[in-house]
Amino acid sequence: MKVLVTGATGLVGSHLAEKLIARGDQVKALVRKTSDTSYLTGKQIELVCGDLRDYESLKQAVSGVEVVYHCAALVLEWGAWKDFYQINVLGTKNLLEACLNSNIQRFVDVSTVGVYGVRSHEMITEESPFLPSPSYYTQTKIEAERLIDKYYRERGLPVVIIRPTLIYGPRDRNLSGRVGRLLAKGRMILINGGRGRAAFTYGGNVADAVILAGTRDNIIGRSYIISDDRINTWKEFLDLMAEEMGVNKPSFSVPTPLAYSFATIAEYGLKILLPWRPSPPLRTGVKLLSINRNFDISRAKSELGYIPRVSLKEGIMRTVKWLRDCGVGGKSPE
Repeated sequence: MKVLVTGATGLVGSHLAEKLIARGDQVKALVRKTSDTSYLTGKQIELVCGDLRDYESLKQAVSGVEVVYHCAALVLEWGAWKDFYQINVLGTKNLLEACLNSNIQRFVDVSTVGVYGVRSHEMITEESPFLPSPSYYTQTKIEAERLIDKYYRERGLPVVIIRPTLIYGPRDRNLSGRVGRLLAKGRMILINGGRGRAAFTYGGNVADAVILAGTRDNIIGRSYIISDDRINTWKEFLDLMAEEMGVNKPSFSVPTPLAYSFATIAEYGLKILLPWRPSPPLRTGVKLLSINRNFDISRAKSELGYIPRVSLKEGIMRTVKWLRDCGVGGKSPE
């Protein structure tokens, strides 16, 4: 098929583009003039210059395309609401309109399980309710999902939504890059002994799920939670990373109430000292590191045929190799 990948220079998008080429698909990648296309260089990928905020450029990008894989988003811990809204909501709307006028066969959106909120839970399914979030990224992803659903129900656009859990792996400058640098410098701090349980998923596994969402029959209008099979504690994840890196495992721990108090003081302090800048959601970060989160991927297994092929141990080995290539311990992976 001829497909378009937005966000092809990022973690999931770059892995997705490579896997689509390996399948024999003709791949177009939407890139900005300022994008770092090093992950796409030398591959059989047609680069199309455009921007989610520029509708005319999107019309050209989707021309002749059968499936659109929408991986692009503004993914930051904090920033201006206007920026998140313009890219994650209005940008998605522009792309949906372009797709509607181009008669594509399927629109696959990569969202996040963050739409379910930051709270402890035994088991979240696709039918669990969305909860408001202090994160501008997550809140705009909720609005984008509602917009996608509207285009499906009211305008007949064939859509499928993928909601990954915490993504790690090579090319991940967020979770993997930051954790790698902190471990290398011996500065990784545990919250509540690292006993909080999280659902991690390898970036390549997410890419596999996205392709299934773009190719399986009888799944239009459906959404799928994507995670690896096993739920791990943060301590287990960080210990595996440290062991593979050959550095000391993190041992210093801060009780959750104390960490939350520090985060609260820091947030309000930053608002007073720097009122013109958005404050980082430090309390949300503490919650994410201390709560227990579990997700049900049985729908993805039964309807998509999804199997997380790369285990946590193998995924961390590949991640650490990438970190070493980036000079972690010396040069930043950024």
